[in-house]
Amino acid sequence: MKSSSVLGFFILLITVYFGAIMVLPDQEAVVNPSSILLVVGGTVSAFLIAFPLKGLNRVFGLFIKRGFNKPLVSQKMYIVRDLMQVLMLVDKDDQRIMNGNFAHPFLKEGAYLLLDKELNYDDLEYILYQRAENFHINNKKDHKILESLAKFPPAFGLLGSVTGIIAMLMSLGTAGKEAIGEGMAVALLTTFWGIAIANMIILPLADFTDRMNEEDKETRDLIVDGLLLIKGRPDIGVFSKKIRSFMTMKERAVYRSIESDILKESNLYDIESHIAKNQEMVKLGND
Repeated sequence: MKSSSVLGFFILLITVYFGAIMVLPDQEAVVNPSSILLVVGGTVSAFLIAFPLKGLNRVFGLFIKRGFNKPLVSQKMYIVRDLMQVLMLVDKDDQRIMNGNFAHPFLKEGAYLLLDKELNYDDLEYILYQRAENFHINNKKDHKILESLAKFPPAFGLLGSVTGIIAMLMSLGTAGKEAIGEGMAVALLTTFWGIAIANMIILPLADFTDRMNEEDKETRDLIVDGLLLIKGRPDIGVFSKKIRSFMTMKERAVYRSIESDILKESNLYDIESHIAKNQEMVKLGND
């Protein structure tokens, strides 16, 4: 998980605790097992009705992949470096390309296709764009699954509240005034947990997944267009100018500062040190 995500989650917990839970006279009552069970159990059961069992496994995988694992940081400098390496080695040292350490797995896959002599430009273009699009479509499913999941906890929270209110009204004739307030509080706890789970966990994860998918799409588009440029065997200076069009102004400024090193084949495997020393590049990679 990125440091900004950890910080955001920490601030969220502090805000909810001091803004909502701490003001309650009985803070321990918030952890109501029956309310949590109704929201969580109801959400899981409704999800299984709407989606196949493998969809639940996919959701748990998303929580682990997006929530705990560090995302694959696709710094454009590393992608450009690898594209430069492929351009300078293609038709000269194909084996070195095959054994290369690429910054993105899709670039390695695309480089293999580029070396396939049976594929002309149109064939390569079709295959690369189709594979990139299929990745994007499958990644969008993750966001849709999380969005669908987010609507269930508030609904079951409301169901629990309605059930609690009904039980409270049925005991009005036998219970005192104190029981009415306590019963209403317990009834609303289920709604609290439904709203909290949906808005504190599922929806932020869905938005984070959507943003990561868009960043991944931009990275794959850069890789596809870069490989197609290489397929046309351009002059390395022309290629360098064209590849800049995929960068922001800040990224182009960083690129120009290390371009001479990138263009030297002997230094291609040492570019990591140049990028690591550039604080602006590190900032760009972590935004």
